[in-house]
Amino acid sequence: MNTPLNRIKQGGFTLVELIIVIVIIGILAATALPKYTSLKSQARIATLNGALMAVNAAIAITHAEALVENKLSAAASGAPSITVEAAMSESLNGTTNTNATTNVNTIVTLTYGYPTADAAGIGAAINLSSDFTVSGGVIQLSTATTPALCQITYTAPSVNNAVTGSMNPPTISTTTTGC
Repeated sequence: MNTPLNRIKQGGFTLVELIIVIVIIGILAATALPKYTSLKSQARIATLNGALMAVNAAIAITHAEALVENKLSAAASGAPSITVEAAMSESLNGTTNTNATTNVNTIVTLTYGYPTADAAGIGAAINLSSDFTVSGGVIQLSTATTPALCQITYTAPSVNNAVTGSMNPPTISTTTTGC
């Protein structure tokens, strides 16, 4: 018997086909997601390592200038300081032009010829993007998952032995577990 209901054919996918496609997409997403998060963490660690190199360069430049100007002591009142020249990107109408730079003189406070561990010392000596915060001798990547665990810690030099005048050099350490 040919009834009008038997002659109508519907096109489309069956429920089983749709479920199979959804399962395949889920498997692909499950394998790609860990790789994506790992890449984000590696990129933040690379950003922190770039900042570490900037800190090392700033320390070397500041110490060299302190040697030239003979500012190697730690004054009891008022730390000695030097003026360093830093290149700053110019911005035009709110857009940063990375090809044009302006030289800006920056005052850096010193202790024993190295930057002090504060915003006026190491914070002034480095020129980092707004992705970083500098507080004391701690430089944190603010875009990290846990900024307190994605940081550079700078410790200014200190006198090891007051009689002989031997000095502990500045130390730098990094923490990347929260990047």
